[in-house]
Amino acid sequence: MATRPKPPSMADERDSEGLAAMISRLAAEGNDYARAELRAYRAGMADRITAARTAAILFVGAIVLALATLVALLVGLILALATLIGAAGATAVVVLAMLLLAGLMGWIGVGRIKHALRKEKK
Repeated sequence: MATRPKPPSMADERDSEGLAAMISRLAAEGNDYARAELRAYRAGMADRITAARTAAILFVGAIVLALATLVALLVGLILALATLIGAAGATAVVVLAMLLLAGLMGWIGVGRIKHALRKEKK
């Protein structure tokens, strides 16, 4: 009775491979692995970019609403003062007060920038 030969196993095939073929296969597998990692990284970054874009849109919307609310507050202040000093006087008072506040904030900001950019003495 004749025995059938066993099919060659992976270990047998690897043993019969030459060194150049093994290095070539290793390089190909490494290349495939690197490409897979890059695809996974890109997918993760795409998710983060989408989330950051959504957050930026929400922040811009919040800023627009806050500015609109500030405008409404200033108009209300002008209307409230108009009963006491007239429309032109109320507008002048509110505009001057806001310009003074903006100037003060700008002056403080310039001071902070100068302080931040000042070279330290050694």
